[in-house]
Amino acid sequence: MLAVFFAALLSNAWAEGPEVWASQYDARLSQAMDRDPTAAISIYETLLAGMSETDPMRGEMLYWLGRARWSSGDAAGAMETLTTAGTYPSSTDKAKAMLGRLVALDTAVKRLPYAQNFQRGVAPLVRGWGRGEQADLRITDSAHPGGSVASWKVFVNDGENDFLTFAIDTEDQSVQRIRMSMKSQSFPMHLRFVVEDRAGERWTAPIQVVQVDQWTEVELAVRRLVPAMAPAAAQRPSGSDLRWVVLRDVTAVHAEDRGENELLIDNLSLR
Repeated sequence: MLAVFFAALLSNAWAEGPEVWASQYDARLSQAMDRDPTAAISIYETLLAGMSETDPMRGEMLYWLGRARWSSGDAAGAMETLTTAGTYPSSTDKAKAMLGRLVALDTAVKRLPYAQNFQRGVAPLVRGWGRGEQADLRITDSAHPGGSVASWKVFVNDGENDFLTFAIDTEDQSVQRIRMSMKSQSFPMHLRFVVEDRAGERWTAPIQVVQVDQWTEVELAVRRLVPAMAPAAAQRPSGSDLRWVVLRDVTAVHAEDRGENELLIDNLSLR
């Protein structure tokens, strides 16, 4: 088996340089070809045991160990490993991205109809991983009926955008509508909603402008979403195939406002 062959490489893997990288990629190959991450996990763990905490390749190794643990069904172990990988500059960006996706999958919408009033937490919303900190998405008190709401702190800069996302895992149940209430705190926020299906196809809706002085009721009818890459095409998504919903701040593209803003979100529902 591949695992036995790769294990023979470990005795030569302690020297820094090409040998370590070779063993790392052998582990990734083992995971892909055997369709069983167990051998890869063993190789990564053995290599890490021989590395110092300051080894420049440690972050990369932790990242792939986290992915292998997720593939093995160890969600808690994967998230812990990826969190550690995120502390190393060499793997910060991709570790944060992978961890964000795993958190979203762990808190995915699983049953319809679904309703969330954000009284106990921000789930299923997950803060985007390209910018900012996880603390930018939190629960806050609001004058909106019902009490607390989700709050997303956003910094609008030239040439940059940011996003929130959540996952959908409703098996054969079909999503027909996605609704939520929104309010911007400092200046109007321009949002583009993008929905991704199981095949990786992306669908979008017209830009939503969220006002400052009043709550904006946003409703996405799935049958009215259009292909993100070809808006004039006639194809429409299947509500039973939806996998991801992304709320992307595109204010910098559509308005002159810049600086810190805050988006309040309440009464998220899917039917």
